[in-house]
Amino acid sequence: MLSKKFIPLFVVEFYLISTLLIFFFGPLSFKVHNFEVFVILMLLYHVSFIVGYYLASVGYSKDVCRLNFSFDNLRFYFIFAFATLACLITYKNVMLGTSLIPVDIFAQVARGISSPAEVYIERLEIINSGLYSTSRLINVTSVFFMFFKFLFIFYAIYFWKYLSLVKKVLFFIYCFLFVSPSLAGGINSILFYFIIFSFVSLFFVKLMRGEVRMLRVLVMLFFVLLIPVGFFGYIMSLRGGGFEFFNNISPLGDISINILTPALDSFYGFYLYSLVWISSYLVQGYYGFSLALGQDWIWTYGFGSSHFLQNQLLIIFGIDVSDLTFQARVSSFWDEKAMWHSFYGQVANDVSFVGVSLVMFLFGFLLSRVWCSIIYQKSFYGSALMPLLVIFFIFIPANNQVFGFIDTISYFFAMLILWFFEDKRIRV
Repeated sequence: MLSKKFIPLFVVEFYLISTLLIFFFGPLSFKVHNFEVFVILMLLYHVSFIVGYYLASVGYSKDVCRLNFSFDNLRFYFIFAFATLACLITYKNVMLGTSLIPVDIFAQVARGISSPAEVYIERLEIINSGLYSTSRLINVTSVFFMFFKFLFIFYAIYFWKYLSLVKKVLFFIYCFLFVSPSLAGGINSILFYFIIFSFVSLFFVKLMRGEVRMLRVLVMLFFVLLIPVGFFGYIMSLRGGGFEFFNNISPLGDISINILTPALDSFYGFYLYSLVWISSYLVQGYYGFSLALGQDWIWTYGFGSSHFLQNQLLIIFGIDVSDLTFQARVSSFWDEKAMWHSFYGQVANDVSFVGVSLVMFLFGFLLSRVWCSIIYQKSFYGSALMPLLVIFFIFIPANNQVFGFIDTISYFFAMLILWFFEDKRIRV
């Protein structure tokens, strides 16, 4: 019987191997460049992750103290205030606004839902024109509070039974504010983050309290995923069109599709359409990775793995390392601004392709220790970190999603530090 220590290892490996099978045998056909090197590196990354996880698991002592974390009214409002500010900044940046107060938010959300393709294209045109720029001060200072965006969601779910009616109403208002950039801007990712993060947070809160019923969880997960998958399919039906689109996305002619666009007026046809588009986004990063394998490694000084870090380096010091990345150097074959590159390829900018194996070892080690702190110590910050780790592993085949944006990268490191010191009796 599988030890509960190793459940996350099994789930992550099952998922990542499944994405490789979709890449090789799914509805889209990809030509894999540098095939032998690709396969060897995939094996190396998976083995490194497994070894890191195993060593952390066998070295973890069960004889550790239980951790306690209590609800506090002042803490609730403190987190809520900074989380709201972070959401307002996100909305301003996504909608390319000039004010932090979105007075026309409801009109923009309504337009985004009714005309997502038009809104999305308008945003891209403004961004590509270079007419919009963000505040340097906000860019630098917001890293210190952007993590509250996700922390407030977890905190409210964790202490739900302690919340008054007023606090619960504030939470639902906040949830709307959180997803509004996705609805108003025709962007899928923010809604996906919200639903997955909230569901995984609820799962781990229930797990720590011994209230998890796996059949109920699986049924709930199925229905929960219908929402972002359906929204994604709706957006792509207006923005992407039929499956013939895939035959033209590779300048080298390396990508084709072997099924016809289904009729969208049935539940089956609509969700088949949605899942094919999702599979494209999910695994196309592997194709970009295979292209990058033909390039020599040029060190990017620790900034090449993250668009956020590259932008900060450029804004603060005027240094641009983006042209040194693998993604920029294969952009004529696979547009770095329009298409996705896997986490492996982006991290390789800083540590080389072989060096990615060390990164995967460390993430295997981290996942094991965080999981053990949850099941044996009931760790609050471990549970708060786990939803983002889930998002991280989901996006590994596609891109470096967690470390590419300010709200997720700041949340990761803030929770990592708080989790590390949690059993040292340091509290915030």
